[in-house]
Amino acid sequence: MGERKGQNKYYPPDFDYKKHKTLNSYHGTTALRDRGKKMSQGIIIIRFEMPYNIWCTGCDSHVGMGVRFNAEKRKVGNYYSTPIYEFDMKCMYCDGHYVIRTDPKNFDYEIISGARRQHLRRKICKDEIEEETGDTIDKTDDLSNDKMKKLNHLQDDLIKSKKITKDVVTLEQYNERMKDDYGANSLARDLLRKQKNDIRKIIQNEEGFKHSLGLSHITLLPEKEIDTVKANSLVKTQCLANALATTSAFSKNESLINKLKRKSNDNYDFSLKKKPSESTKFIQLKKKEVKKEKDDNTNSKNIPLVEYSSDCES
Repeated sequence: MGERKGQNKYYPPDFDYKKHKTLNSYHGTTALRDRGKKMSQGIIIIRFEMPYNIWCTGCDSHVGMGVRFNAEKRKVGNYYSTPIYEFDMKCMYCDGHYVIRTDPKNFDYEIISGARRQHLRRKICKDEIEEETGDTIDKTDDLSNDKMKKLNHLQDDLIKSKKITKDVVTLEQYNERMKDDYGANSLARDLLRKQKNDIRKIIQNEEGFKHSLGLSHITLLPEKEIDTVKANSLVKTQCLANALATTSAFSKNESLINKLKRKSNDNYDFSLKKKPSESTKFIQLKKKEVKKEKDDNTNSKNIPLVEYSSDCES
């Protein structure tokens, strides 16, 4: 937008930079337009705000503080190096004019003509009376004569001194803390750097742990003391269960071994118990047949060959 403002100005054909310098001088105007139509007389138009309440001398109307007017501003003198300005404005109720001038000496505004200032009455405190009259009251004499007043002042002074001492000590502590600003700054930066390194290591360890378990999409919460206690209790419980299982298995194996030992003591050999072969069966049958024949022969020898019979008759 700034470039457009400079480029969109119209310069007529008879404009001469050496002669006119600016477009305002070419047109015979100023940048203030109507506000600067009396620039040749040293007057410009401004918005003036009434500094206090006044009464118009022409129509006796009241004008409140803060009311604004279009006023003619001109310089009328100097107070040392400070310029004195005069403001001329028209009354809104009549054809009268107010003329007000700055007063740098008293830091105030002075009414020259057309109005009078409204003076507000208020109670003036004792200190202001002393400043205006220049009279001072010797408080030391008053305190020396009135012992109760002196005691009250003493108690007030003690309370104030305690409060002031506490504030002074606090300020000294703050100043002592920031006395070596370079050292404090370097210490703070070292602590911050250490914290960043610790956080970076924790993040790296967590990423490696999550990658090893395939849990890269899960955010791990920071470790707490209660988590450590629970994990230790779970590990201890698991170790105890494993120990009990091992003990029970060992006892079962031991009982089985004892049974086998008892059977071996009874000459029971599992390795010798085998099925008989065909040749063994044939031999056993032959032995049985031979034994049977021998038994038959012995039986035939014991039977008598001649049977005795008696012919006599009784």
